[in-house]
Amino acid sequence: MQYKLKTWQMIDFIKLKINTPDINAIRNNSLLQWDQLANEGTGEVKELTAQYYGITFKITANKYLEITGSLHKHFNTIRGNGSQNYNDFNHSDLTQAVRSISETFALNPEQCKVENIEFGVNILCPVEVNKVLHSAINHRGQPFTREYGEKKRFRECIHQRYIVKIYNKGLQFDRPEKILRFELKVLKMEQIRGTGLNTLADILEPEILTALGQELRENFNEILFYGLEIDLNRLNTRERLVLSEGRNAQYWTDLKKENRNVYKKRRERFISLVAKYSSFNIPDMIGKKVSEKWVELQGSKSKTLPILTGGQTLPILTGGFTHINRSGKGLICHLSQNEVSQSKEQRKTISARVWKPFHLVPVYRSKTNDLLEFLDLTTGKRVKTV
Repeated sequence: MQYKLKTWQMIDFIKLKINTPDINAIRNNSLLQWDQLANEGTGEVKELTAQYYGITFKITANKYLEITGSLHKHFNTIRGNGSQNYNDFNHSDLTQAVRSISETFALNPEQCKVENIEFGVNILCPVEVNKVLHSAINHRGQPFTREYGEKKRFRECIHQRYIVKIYNKGLQFDRPEKILRFELKVLKMEQIRGTGLNTLADILEPEILTALGQELRENFNEILFYGLEIDLNRLNTRERLVLSEGRNAQYWTDLKKENRNVYKKRRERFISLVAKYSSFNIPDMIGKKVSEKWVELQGSKSKTLPILTGGQTLPILTGGFTHINRSGKGLICHLSQNEVSQSKEQRKTISARVWKPFHLVPVYRSKTNDLLEFLDLTTGKRVKTV
């Protein structure tokens, strides 16, 4: 049997803290069946938990509400596709998942603060996934852990504020395709504060998703890989020494502690030799697929993203991955700050009538700078002002 699978995924696990929740409304929602944890001595209920299609609701002290779970698995579960996250999950699906939770439980996405998040992509790997995993040495000098089993080929690098994960998704779900999963698990939101992501509503903003995609690619670029099928006989004695020492993660750990300048120079030398003698350049080839897949996930088409002040394209949304202003949520389209703010005010006016995640860029009259309409980046259609 021949399988065809587009292995897309962007936002997966998420942990939300709800600001000023309506506890009584949540507790009395007929869709939630609560389990309780009580104090044995006093009988006081300390914690309530309930499940809804893969999403966990937790009430603490009868006043704090926390929501956790995989948005991808939730989306599949409510549609009868099983609790899995290897199939398609693009921006449209993400939007539906957010709306499903928000509307079903009368939650305002702007009041749902993101406490933790996992985001990444599944890609069809052009080489054996396990070879790529085996070649990963460290990430920013920190060595990878390794978990291997019958249905698991998994590696991760644990930092203080986030975890880098790379594993064989096809093996995990017994798929015939060579599916490689690369993701970041954010433990402390300070790590991605510059992306502008704060609330559940923010994960639908195209400029924030773009910033997350750049964060993903930059972290992939920081992985140190050994090469595939390097013929050591082609190397001179010095080159063989550099590569043989560099394959050892502990070598880099010790070197970084001893002398950071030497560490940096030898790392650059190691990377250049791997690129020169390897049969497959993992950082370039896989890294490129990570970027391309993220852009596909956003649904961004170059023909629908002209810069409205000159007919150019938006490189940050079409694969160019130029650097963006991470101090806020400004769109990369050569608009002034007051224009971006006006766009957001317009979205607030629209969402006051009906909650719908428009992603709008303002269109101005060329001579007078009067606001004419907005371009919805998700559809390429023009939206009239109200």
